[in-house]
Amino acid sequence: MRERDSGRSATRLLAVVLLGFALLTGVGISANTLLTRILLPAPEPSTPLEDTTEAITIRAVEAVGESVVKIYTTERVFVDALFGRMAVEQEGIGSGIIIHEDGYILTNHHVVAGAEKIRVFLPDGRDFAGAVVGSDPWQDIAVVKVNGEGLPVAPLGTSDDLRVGQSVIAIGNPFGLDYTVTRGVVSALNRTLQTEEGGVALENLIQTDAAINPGNSGGPLVDSRGRVVGVNTAVIRGDAVAAEGLGFAVAIDTARRIAQEIIEHGGPVRLGIIGGMLTPARARAIEEATGIDLPTEKGVFVVDVLPDSPAEEAKLRRADIIVEVDGRIVETPEALAELVRQKGRGATVRLTLVREGQLLEAAVKL
Repeated sequence: MRERDSGRSATRLLAVVLLGFALLTGVGISANTLLTRILLPAPEPSTPLEDTTEAITIRAVEAVGESVVKIYTTERVFVDALFGRMAVEQEGIGSGIIIHEDGYILTNHHVVAGAEKIRVFLPDGRDFAGAVVGSDPWQDIAVVKVNGEGLPVAPLGTSDDLRVGQSVIAIGNPFGLDYTVTRGVVSALNRTLQTEEGGVALENLIQTDAAINPGNSGGPLVDSRGRVVGVNTAVIRGDAVAAEGLGFAVAIDTARRIAQEIIEHGGPVRLGIIGGMLTPARARAIEEATGIDLPTEKGVFVVDVLPDSPAEEAKLRRADIIVEVDGRIVETPEALAELVRQKGRGATVRLTLVREGQLLEAAVKL
């Protein structure tokens, strides 16, 4: 009790002293105000809004948000019923990115695959009927067209500049919820994953811990400057990606090139292989494992041949090593893909390849 009284007395004494000081010096401020200012710490200066992580995220979302659309699809499927099979309508939902003011929309192949009706909803309330211009199931990219003008266009960045650890934002419509934003980092680059057992392999994927769920598919992965750096895909399934914190997006450099080929030619021009670069060290490893002498130490090693592709029709095989295209030496998968694109749809390319140590020629119609 005495300690409490003594504490109150000390406070009253300090207040009286301060009041007297204020009266003697003519300072127009109350003792209580002065006492509060002395006893309470001065507030820390607030961080300018433009320097906060939240503000950077908000600006990035605002730069892209108006160009992120919701895509509703309807397809007819047959199910078993009491009196036989019957047709029912099945609805799907995904996201998309407006890449041209005249109505071209970038999305995933699996969002619109098999769709008989497509409806596209903009954040401003407008909606349009949509039609598939073309798609690439091997990279899970599609382009949808709506009859609109002056539509808000997303700023596209480049995935070449991405670094592991940098911040990214995923925008989309997960599980049918309108316009949802999640934030994370780039966890890894250049991933190659199978969509399902024995299915299509997606290449050059961005791995992120930003949440990407069904309905986010086709929406943008955005950097802190508000530029689209990837197209989210939730098509991956299986134990390898069942854990939380594993999301994937198609790199925008790949997606933009495929979209351009779809718009100009109706689809991408490709050979239809998954390949890796043969190096001298890998060539020696192959020779030691097979006992076959290879006539080359460089080229594109065929890891897999995609189904229903020009490469399959030309009877290319796994473990083939492509060394030339029309007499031009190739050493990387990227160089091979570029030479194929330059030839164009409908052209025939002549490949020089190594199979079981022997040089062979193969004609492939693209």
